[in-house]
Amino acid sequence: MGSFRREEILEKLQRGESLERSDLRDLTLDHSSLEGANLQRADLDGVNLEGSTLKQANLSCSNLREAYLAGANLEAANLQKANLEEANLEDANLQFADLSYANLEGANLEGANLKGARLHYAQLESANLGGALLEGAELAHADLSGSYLGAAKLIRANLQHARMEGANLEEADLSPCESNEGHPASRLRRGCQFHWRTSRGRCLVERGFGPRQPYHGGSEAL
Repeated sequence: MGSFRREEILEKLQRGESLERSDLRDLTLDHSSLEGANLQRADLDGVNLEGSTLKQANLSCSNLREAYLAGANLEAANLQKANLEEANLEDANLQFADLSYANLEGANLEGANLKGARLHYAQLESANLGGALLEGAELAHADLSGSYLGAAKLIRANLQHARMEGANLEEADLSPCESNEGHPASRLRRGCQFHWRTSRGRCLVERGFGPRQPYHGGSEAL
């Protein structure tokens, strides 16, 4: 398909037409209703979807690089294998969304609601997840290297085999996963164990490793 204007897109959606593989680059679709839309493999590079409703939309394999999705409602949306590199998802609702294998490298997810979201094998290197709600999120095998998770709520999140090198979890809530020692260096999440270090008052993950591997504990002041 070729490129479209905002009015054409909204008309197609009202008629229930598919927008699969559509070229929607750099369009302004803020505060629009795209609930249940089929945008599979669509090119949405740089699109403005601020405050839009994309609940249960199919965005699998779509290109949303540098898209502006602040405050958007993506509840239960299918974003499997989507490219969201450097996208802005600040305060977005991604509750129960499927982001398995999605590329979220450098994305801004500050304050986003990711409760119950599926993020298996997701790429979250250098992503900003400050203050994000990740309660019950599935992050098995996700790459969170260098990400910021300050004040994030990771209650009952599954971080099994996740990569956490250099991640910042300052004031993050990982309860109820503290061990008896109560030290953040001993916190566990379903078999995933972290080695922490302290730098200028920040709590950083120095390395992460899977179950049944030796852990030498302690924090080192720099």
